[in-house]
Amino acid sequence: MQSITGKVRDIDYLQVQGWCQIIIDDFVGYVREPRLLALLEAAMKNGSPVTASHDDAHPAHITRVALKPLPTTSPPHAGLHYVVALDIDSCQDKCHAAVLGADATQTDVFTCDASMESILVTALGEHWAIDYFTFDAASKEITRGKFNIETNGA
Repeated sequence: MQSITGKVRDIDYLQVQGWCQIIIDDFVGYVREPRLLALLEAAMKNGSPVTASHDDAHPAHITRVALKPLPTTSPPHAGLHYVVALDIDSCQDKCHAAVLGADATQTDVFTCDASMESILVTALGEHWAIDYFTFDAASKEITRGKFNIETNGA
């Protein structure tokens, strides 16, 4: 598997092809997976570099996207968590996340659930805090996380 790191420059939906063409710096590839597309959109919105991986047999087909934006300036308030990195691998059907708690401790966790993954992508893309964030201590699988309008503003 090969990777390219750079800024997302263009996202072009092509109905006739059934995928989106993605331009990352000088690399032109495509994405079929909406989960990966959401992370690429967040990176483009924030101007953050991404690392996109593709398999050797189909060098233009992006199958994994990792995003680690610039670090936040301060830890979140007590009880809240910031998502500081995401890595979505469509081949493994997993979303790995690094989250930062109020005590400035970073924890690496994961989810296989599309709803929780959507919360993580939005939290990272919009710089929103996640409340009631819990995970299984042994497996590190996320068990709860929510947005709150009072926490993140209207």
